[in-house]
Amino acid sequence: SCGRGATAAAISMFKLYELEHECKVNASSIYVRQKGGVLRVINSYNPDRYEHVGPSVIEGEGNLD
Repeated sequence: SCGRGATAAAISMFKLYELEHECKVNASSIYVRQKGGVLRVINSYNPDRYEHVGPSVIEGEGNLD
C-alpha cells in the first residue's frame, strides 16, 4: 500500500466531514492502518496543510525503458 493513496483517502475524509458539518477541521488527525504499518495523517488549517507520519520501506526497484 502507498502513503500517497492513504493520505488522499484521509484528506477525502476530512473534506467530507467539513461538507457534512459545514465547518473547517482544525488540528486533527486520522490513522490509516495498512499492510506496511499505521500511517498518521495530520491536518492543520493554515490554510489547508496535511502531513503524513509513518513507516517507510522500499518494496522494490525498477527501470522504465
